[in-house]
Amino acid sequence: MSYTEFQRLDCQGIPTIEYRAEPTEPIVPERIQFDFIPRFPHDQYGYSEPKYVFSEPVILVSQWQECQDNQYDFFDDYEVYYICALELVEYSLTRKSLYEAPSWKYGSRN
Repeated sequence: MSYTEFQRLDCQGIPTIEYRAEPTEPIVPERIQFDFIPRFPHDQYGYSEPKYVFSEPVILVSQWQECQDNQYDFFDDYEVYYICALELVEYSLTRKSLYEAPSWKYGSRN
């Protein structure tokens, strides 16, 4: 186990260095999985995977095209939004079958 200097303190004229142990294993972000259960799994329409995931940065479509045309870095020049909600929308009139392919609805915050 290796140690790294964390901070230097000076208490009543006495210098002190605080060391902390570095973790031996790399810190891996925890993954949380949500299962969306379709109400009409055997219908003629297929269920697609969501295009975005939680906390993914996105920008407005109109700004994306401008970034592509001018080769801008959109994180520097535009307001970035983060996906904070997902909803599986199933279009059904009769509650027995779908009349249109299901789609994903996203919520965002900045």
